[in-house]
Amino acid sequence: MHSVDDFSLEISSPPGEDDVLTVSHETFPFAGKFGRRATGTAIGLRGDEIVAALSFSPDRTDDTCCRIRFLAVRRDRQREGLATTLVREFTAWALSEGYETVRISIDSPFAAVAVARAGFVFTGDTAPRGEVVFRYPGNGELTLEAALRCLLERPLSVEQEHFIRARLEE
Repeated sequence: MHSVDDFSLEISSPPGEDDVLTVSHETFPFAGKFGRRATGTAIGLRGDEIVAALSFSPDRTDDTCCRIRFLAVRRDRQREGLATTLVREFTAWALSEGYETVRISIDSPFAAVAVARAGFVFTGDTAPRGEVVFRYPGNGELTLEAALRCLLERPLSVEQEHFIRARLEE
C-alpha cells in the first residue's frame, strides 16, 4: 500500500482474479466496470472510504505495458485532485511490478488534465472511439493542449466544451 498524505492505494484485485468490490452507480461513474474478472481493480482510499477507483490490465499487444481501462472518482469528491493522485500512485505501483509503460485512453477533458498532472503525455494517437491516448513515461510526445484540441472533435457536453475552450485560451 502506497500513501500520500491521507490517500492510500490498494490493489483490490489483479486481472483474472475474482474481486468482491462493488461501488454504487449513484456514487461512482462507470461503477459497472469495476469488480470484473478480466480487469484488475485499484482503489484510492481516504481513511476507510473509497474515493476513487480504476480498472487495469496488461496491454493485449505489449506485455511491458499496463493499460488503465476506466478511472472514476466519487461524484461528491470530484475536483479534489483524487484522479491525479490515484493515477500517480497506481503508475508507481505498476512500474514497481515490472511494467515499463502505462497507457490510458481518455474521452473526458477533465480526465485528460488529471492524467497530464500525473506526468502522462499525449501520444498523438486516438483510440477506435476517438479517445485520446496518454502514456507514462513520455518521449516528447504532444502537449495537453493538442489532446484537448482532439477532444473538441468528439461529442461533448456543454460543460466539457467550455472547459476546453477556457483552458485553451489561457
